[in-house]
Amino acid sequence: APVDLFISASERHMEQLIPRGLINAGSVLPILTNTLVLITPTSMDLGVKEFDDLTDDEVRRIAVAFPESVPAGKYAQETLLRFGLWEKLRDKFVFAKDVRQVLSYVESGNVEAGIVYKSDAKRSSKVRIAVEANPLWHAPIVYPTGVVASSDHIQEAEDFMDYLQTAETEAIFMQYGFALWEK
Repeated sequence: APVDLFISASERHMEQLIPRGLINAGSVLPILTNTLVLITPTSMDLGVKEFDDLTDDEVRRIAVAFPESVPAGKYAQETLLRFGLWEKLRDKFVFAKDVRQVLSYVESGNVEAGIVYKSDAKRSSKVRIAVEANPLWHAPIVYPTGVVASSDHIQEAEDFMDYLQTAETEAIFMQYGFALWEK
């Protein structure tokens, strides 16, 4: 598709496009951040209030995106490793292809808990946020943006990038669980 601006959910993916000449390297900047959250179904009355509660017997299955290929899965793994929980919980994990599938597993009650982005959790009335992960517990969650090298509208794309960093757009991003990247 003819596009002028690309916003990626992964710094690594953006970094792969630059050497291939697909993104103007000088235009890339972090624009948004997100929060990793532990969610439970609203249909279940669980006592999950922190990550350590995942070891309780009432939590039999935990949905997590594959850490090898999904950034949210990698952040979840980093967080659980920080608390010495990754190996303890391994038998409870139900791995998913992406964050949306994790959300679906929790919404349906097929698992008692899942780890997703706050922006995904806020989309659903069928899950509750039990815990927000401290950003220091995992690598930074960053959404970079950059101008597409083949764009015929470079100035307009740069102007739009500037607009995406205003107080007006920040209010919209926050409504959906995102935050502007702190400069």
